[in-house]
Amino acid sequence: MIRAFALAALALAIAGCAAEPGANISPLMVRYGNQRIVPQGPNEALILFIRENEDNNATQATLYEVADDGDHFIGVSSGSTRLAWAVRPGYHLFMVIGETADFLSAQVDGGKTYYMMVAPRWGFFKSRFSFRAVRRAELGGPQWQAWQQLELLRCGPDCASWVNSNVESILRHKDKDLAFWKTTKSSYLTSGIMPEDGW
Repeated sequence: MIRAFALAALALAIAGCAAEPGANISPLMVRYGNQRIVPQGPNEALILFIRENEDNNATQATLYEVADDGDHFIGVSSGSTRLAWAVRPGYHLFMVIGETADFLSAQVDGGKTYYMMVAPRWGFFKSRFSFRAVRRAELGGPQWQAWQQLELLRCGPDCASWVNSNVESILRHKDKDLAFWKTTKSSYLTSGIMPEDGW
């Protein structure tokens, strides 16, 4: 099962007036400007999915958390945007889908914010996307400051119906590419985000 939802604490933390999506933002998403958000206490960590401005920033990537209780739809990532996702401390696995699926693990501590880059690359028929874990040494500088100014997005009211309409395609990508990813990334448990990478 794939569910589209947002944690209540996160929704409250970024509450504001939603604007109409821009030309390069999916109509599934609503935006909340460049507000900065933080974890809501020691039992929550934040994952910020960062998509910098690129030549092909009109391309879209869909993001998910792969979990034992069902996969969760996080949202649609566009150029020059960021998405925030609240999780409990511990191990998590995330998936990005374009032409194919890519994955990245995250082991996180509560009370910290972690960063994950969503990077487009060439595909045969449309763009593919990869995740990259951002390390603690990369945080705090000018580039990190620029990330805080990117448009902050979250799912709008149509996300759940979109997921329901596309669930077969989503699961097909997951089933096909997750096993391949695990066999080719022999160090996938340590190549992802680690607890010490948080801010």
